[in-house]
Amino acid sequence: MVFVIYIQIKNNQILYSKISNIIYIKVQSRIQQLLYIYIYILQQYQENVRHMMFNFIVKQEEQQNIQKEERKQIEMMMMKQKKKRD
Repeated sequence: MVFVIYIQIKNNQILYSKISNIIYIKVQSRIQQLLYIYIYILQQYQENVRHMMFNFIVKQEEQQNIQKEERKQIEMMMMKQKKKRD
């Protein structure tokens, strides 16, 4: 059995979907359901990836801030030592 599936998605919304061919309504309905489930799973995956990326970026920024602070402290210590020598 050969059939064609048409789907139009915009902004994570299914605007249009159709299964074209002469197949039994029961089969067509089941395929449609599976398709919606698959699209939902993809959307959830996309959200998870987005969330992971956000967390990664936040963690990177925190690391950079910590490194900057450590550098400042080291510079301050070096300045104090230099003043003591002078």
